[in-house]
Amino acid sequence: MIIFIERPYFQLHRPAAALRKSRGFTLVEIMITVTILAIVMASMIPTFIMLSKGMSALGNYSNMSMSSRNALEH
Repeated sequence: MIIFIERPYFQLHRPAAALRKSRGFTLVEIMITVTILAIVMASMIPTFIMLSKGMSALGNYSNMSMSSRNALEH
């Protein structure tokens, strides 16, 4: 079974050079994408810093708790 896809006339008869020009990204599109990614990454940095400080504090609390239990055992 063959299914025919109906395309407008102008798409069927475009020269190969026009097809090559329509592919790819423009400089503006790439610049917008890089800007959006930079904003997303910049918003993730403070979150990462807060997470690392929280993990450090949790580790310090664990060490303090272990030291206090050792002191009580002596």
